[in-house]
Amino acid sequence: MFFPLCPGQNWVGPVVCSNESPAIQLTGMTIENNHCCIEYSTDLKIFANAETYVNGQLVGQSQVLLRHGDRIVIGGSHFFHLHNPRDSQFNEKNADNEVISLNNFKFGFAVKFIFAIRLRTLKLRITNFEKSKKRL
Repeated sequence: MFFPLCPGQNWVGPVVCSNESPAIQLTGMTIENNHCCIEYSTDLKIFANAETYVNGQLVGQSQVLLRHGDRIVIGGSHFFHLHNPRDSQFNEKNADNEVISLNNFKFGFAVKFIFAIRLRTLKLRITNFEKSKKRL
């Protein structure tokens, strides 16, 4: 899927039939109202109110700068690869002098990436549960 961004704030949230519909509408139990927001001005930035990762790092209320090629996971189940031709990294070359592009991106990698994030989240929740259980 392709989601063009409009200048200003582009909210991500569930499919809603109203005047307040988010710019990017996703489905699923893990997508919350005003889940996260991608702000498009001179740069692209993202901040989140719910589970959102950029390159494996959890995003919070503080804005995170987005760059071409970043991997964004929203709600633990929606994977995006940022394609930004305005970014200076857009035409950079890798060690083999090949232009980095979406052609090098594989679906299997996305599945493994999401699985790794879900596994890390699950392990953290188990650890926190065991710690709280010991306090009782």
